[in-house]
Amino acid sequence: MRPTGTGTRPRIVKTGRIGMRPYIGIFQMKSGKGFSKRLFYNNLIRVVVLLLTLTLFLSACSENTNQNMTTVQIGLENVGTPAPGATDAASGANRGIADKPLGRIIVSVWTGGWKGNFDNEKALASVIDEYRKLYPLVTFEWRDWGNDLSAKLEQAWKGTLDKGITTPDLVLVSPTDLYQYAASGYLEAFNDYSEFTSRRADFVPAALDTCKVATVYYCMPWLAETRLTLINKRLWSLAGLDAAKLPRTFDDWDAIMPTIVKKTPDEVRAVWLKPDPLTDFLLEDLPLFQGEGSSRTPAFNNPVTQARWLNYQSNLKSGALMREALDGNSQDALNRFIGGTLAVWMDGGDSLAALKGISASNYSQNTLVTLNPVSKPGIVPYQSKGVWVVPKSAKNKSRAVDFAGFLSNDQNQLNFARIMSPFTAVPTVQKALSDPFITDTADLLAQARSLTASALSNAKPPEKLLPYPLSADNRAKLLTALTDAQRKIWSGTTPPAQALFEADKIWAEVLKQ
Repeated sequence: MRPTGTGTRPRIVKTGRIGMRPYIGIFQMKSGKGFSKRLFYNNLIRVVVLLLTLTLFLSACSENTNQNMTTVQIGLENVGTPAPGATDAASGANRGIADKPLGRIIVSVWTGGWKGNFDNEKALASVIDEYRKLYPLVTFEWRDWGNDLSAKLEQAWKGTLDKGITTPDLVLVSPTDLYQYAASGYLEAFNDYSEFTSRRADFVPAALDTCKVATVYYCMPWLAETRLTLINKRLWSLAGLDAAKLPRTFDDWDAIMPTIVKKTPDEVRAVWLKPDPLTDFLLEDLPLFQGEGSSRTPAFNNPVTQARWLNYQSNLKSGALMREALDGNSQDALNRFIGGTLAVWMDGGDSLAALKGISASNYSQNTLVTLNPVSKPGIVPYQSKGVWVVPKSAKNKSRAVDFAGFLSNDQNQLNFARIMSPFTAVPTVQKALSDPFITDTADLLAQARSLTASALSNAKPPEKLLPYPLSADNRAKLLTALTDAQRKIWSGTTPPAQALFEADKIWAEVLKQ
């Protein structure tokens, strides 16, 4: 509507948007008789108020946009810009994180061997997304170093990382490295972190014990498995053995192996068992050394070990054990098992998924699964799929411990167990072990998980037998000495006492250093 009168009026030339920014066109004034100063100032006030309102609106939009601009890209540094003065209050009171001014936090996560594994990457990205729903201001930088993880960690301990590489806040390491790093003073103790203490009762005690050095906990437990044996049902039946009464101890196996050798065809081999000296000592619950510090001396050359290794030699001579297993790999054993020339495959559980993919009929109709044999103490090896540790040099320790606990909760452990090869690893959270994915026994892989879960209470990590701290070179020397001793009794006629004595001398020299 055009106003009456001949005076000059304010006129909006244009309004609209430029990109995402609203703008207001300028006011043009025309002079003439009857011009009203009052009208001019009224309109000017309206414009000022409108401009202030739009400024506040744009500022609020900008803050909201910045706060939610975080992207989570696996393998790349993720950039997020939280609003100044923002707090990390979401669920914080219930999860051990204080409601405090936070600003932008980037948590650096390191792994070894996950890069390129689509399932692992997708699962980790999903966990990060869920965590950021609780804590929108936390972003993540994930680096996977493959086989170079240990070397990069050594650089981190020494402060010699290349420019641009952030010191890790959270790392997935093997138990062997856990004990060495903890004893060397490189890792943060978890005992005083509520993010850990509030979760302790959730875990299987054996898993917690894996994280402990003396009385100090240095990690958050994750997935684990133990060793499993595969049995050819047709050959088992041909030997006249009862599939409902599978042997459990080495004594049980000693009693039936001659029967398998005698009652199966000549081309059939009875048992594939790849020797592992650390596991041998674990099963007998024997120490590898005694004393502390520079006073440590080897303790493994004893009558119990000699008897175990002498038993190996006897079963090798009779044909019950296969010498080929010493240098053979899992593919060799798998080919024999599928071909019907291997009756028993000890430590074959990791190949169940491969067996299912290559020979579904053998998998579903001709295979039994049971736990590897145990000695009289009944201990089984705890085989960790890694544990989450926080370096002492980490910048965001509480946050890293909290995220480790989130990664290790029952649902996330179950999700990783579903996708982690070889699919026989199980969660270490007690609640998760009652899930149908673990308790169901309708399928061989499900039976394997159920067996592993039932054995966790008697599981111990072989890596804990080694002395620590040790340099990587000295640790390798000790392991090589034991492996060489076992090779001598496995592949030749060297008496176990002599082979162990030679390894003993090497250990004595290394332990003095």
